[in-house]
Amino acid sequence: MRAAMAGERVLVIDDSPTIVRVVQLVLTKAGFEVVAAPDGEAGLEAARAQAPDLILLDFVMPKMNGYQVCRELANDEALREIPVVLMSAKGDQVGERFVKVMGIVDYITKPFSPEAITAVVQHTIT
Repeated sequence: MRAAMAGERVLVIDDSPTIVRVVQLVLTKAGFEVVAAPDGEAGLEAARAQAPDLILLDFVMPKMNGYQVCRELANDEALREIPVVLMSAKGDQVGERFVKVMGIVDYITKPFSPEAITAVVQHTIT
């Protein structure tokens, strides 16, 4: 397992405080800087302000869902190149379809292990 390079920033957009806390702990331990947002609107603001190297995005959220966030990211010249990994409890069917339709680079099904989320992030950023 490769260590994170200094300055690699991951933005976690998820309305579950538990998921956010777990992902922050796991990825911080792996050497990543982690920024969190509780919904899609706050996530877009954080992406603009923090310039993350990767976005981990929940699919089902209040205010703005994962599909809407992806659409906004794709339409923003400053954000469209940021890779996005979808996190969903809806399973592989949603993940595979979303990857094809929205250009998501990968997806992970909740619940996931610390090793799985770390591997997806490391693979996507490198």
